[in-house]
Amino acid sequence: YFLQGMARLQLTEDVDLEQGERRRWLREARTYLLKARSADSQWSGSEALYRLTQVLLGQEVKRSLNALKNLRQQGTGRDALFVDRTLVFRAYARALAARKKYGAATSEYGVALKLDPSDYQAHWGLCRTYTRRLKTVKAIDACRAVLKNQAYTPARRQLSILAESYGDHGTVIDALAPAYRNRTLAPVGVRRLIRARLAMGQIDAVKGIIKAQGGLEKAADLAYAKGRLALAEDKLGMAQM
Repeated sequence: YFLQGMARLQLTEDVDLEQGERRRWLREARTYLLKARSADSQWSGSEALYRLTQVLLGQEVKRSLNALKNLRQQGTGRDALFVDRTLVFRAYARALAARKKYGAATSEYGVALKLDPSDYQAHWGLCRTYTRRLKTVKAIDACRAVLKNQAYTPARRQLSILAESYGDHGTVIDALAPAYRNRTLAPVGVRRLIRARLAMGQIDAVKGIIKAQGGLEKAADLAYAKGRLALAEDKLGMAQM
């Protein structure tokens, strides 16, 4: 039961999976994990993954997060005899990330990697969490660590997306920044520069553009810049929770 549930839960980490299909796999995973939990109530692995599915499905969220927190504080216990010593920590990290507590999730994945630096699933969790925190370079590094397990295809696709996005935004910045500094960049160009810098997580650089109001003389352009910045800061604010 446990392996069936775990396999279905892992399928839901595919970034290309449609939401309806993801929820179907989650419900199936929960069914198997509930049976595994009933068969051996003393094993933290079954309990941790069951609680994770509950959080991902949006059910008993507070209770399940507390249960996961208690499990990770208890340590691996008799589960230390098993190969997967980081399962509880990864489950708690993914649950935290699902609730947009990205800073705490990052720390929890770090705990898992201290226990097992080769844990590709913890590296994958970090990759996805760093992506949500707009830390593209760290996300790419984490994805590369995942690829040591060549069979894990979701990381290969994610790395391709990240690398292309990083390259595209970097190219835009390299092309437009000189014209901006010379104050010869048209407002439409300034907007593109702002979007690219925000996508790269360069919050302070965008604040500098707004403060100088370079290329943003029109009220609509200045409002656009402030609006994009507010959205990015809100996203990052949630990422630090």
